Amino acid sequence: MDPSKIKERIGRFRILVIGRANAGKTTILQRVCNTRENPQIHNSAGKKIDPTVLMASTERGEHDIENEMVFRNNPGFVFHDSRGFEAGGESEFDKMKAFIASRSKKTRIKDQLHAIWYCIPMDEASRSFTEGEIKFFSQCDTGSIAVIVLFTKFDALYDVAYAQLKSKGASMEEAEELAPKHAEESFAIGSQLKFLYHSKDIRRPPKRHICLPNMDKDDADCRPLIECMAGTMDNETLQQLFISTQQTNLELCMKYAVKTTLLDVFDSAPEANEKMIRKLGCWFPNIWACECVDPRVLLMNDIADPSIGDCEYIDPQQRWRMFNFPSYFEQLSGNECAEMCSRLLSVVCSIGHRLYTHFSCCE
Repeated sequence: MDPSKIKERIGRFRILVIGRANAGKTTILQRVCNTRENPQIHNSAGKKIDPTVLMASTERGEHDIENEMVFRNNPGFVFHDSRGFEAGGESEFDKMKAFIASRSKKTRIKDQLHAIWYCIPMDEASRSFTEGEIKFFSQCDTGSIAVIVLFTKFDALYDVAYAQLKSKGASMEEAEELAPKHAEESFAIGSQLKFLYHSKDIRRPPKRHICLPNMDKDDADCRPLIECMAGTMDNETLQQLFISTQQTNLELCMKYAVKTTLLDVFDSAPEANEKMIRKLGCWFPNIWACECVDPRVLLMNDIADPSIGDCEYIDPQQRWRMFNFPSYFEQLSGNECAEMCSRLLSVVCSIGHRLYTHFSCCE
């Protein structure tokens, strides 16, 4: 698919989030979408559901996995919620399996599931996998959908790590400083991951996992989750859609733009430079490639007022034409847009040739 048409054709990145209540799911989604607001809920027909009606249904034990959760701050993501299914939850498990199978049969990519996030909280003592979790990874056919496990509330393991370090002679200050790293290292070689990836009971292990501590804090960092998800995807079209939809990690946009694009099109010809910038821009939120109006290639940004149509912005180094382009993305301010464009060009002009030379020598 033409990179410039991906957002237009697919639109939104669709994720199924699985996990029982209090697994920290909503908090994580808020971090990913950079908001503190609760999501808006829409039914399968696209109609917004009244929160009071939804709450009443939940209290009656009713739950519809087809409902879509969308955050106004980043409507480029659409989430489906599947409640946890523990012992006896056969009905919920069957609904989830049917939903995945149904979405896999959709002919349009925009209607398919693009990823599954399975949230497993680590705030229980001696946490082992539940029957429902084992059942999912042994019986549920997810096909080519990228599945990752999110070990939420991972900071609950820090106290154990702290005590272990103290018992080995570390001071209070040292133990407190080293506890997070020690917890991650211990978990990496622990029984949970060995079971998840190597047990004969797990026939369909996830592609990756990520440990997420302190996601309820004001300075919570969801970049590791974003990077994990991006690195999990084999389909470049969906990978590009995901990276250009997320708005919390501009460095990741740069990394993949350069990694996947620069080496393919870099040369001294002006038309190749135009192609390069055009393809690079497709990895960034709110940036769209367009035709050049002078020897330099231009970027199109959806920051113009819809009532104005198109407008022009004159940069000391470069002339840009910016059009309003209908999209699902929150509009950037002029300064933010200019900064993003400047940083993008900096990547191309400052390190592009060095990267090209380096990788050519390594081949």
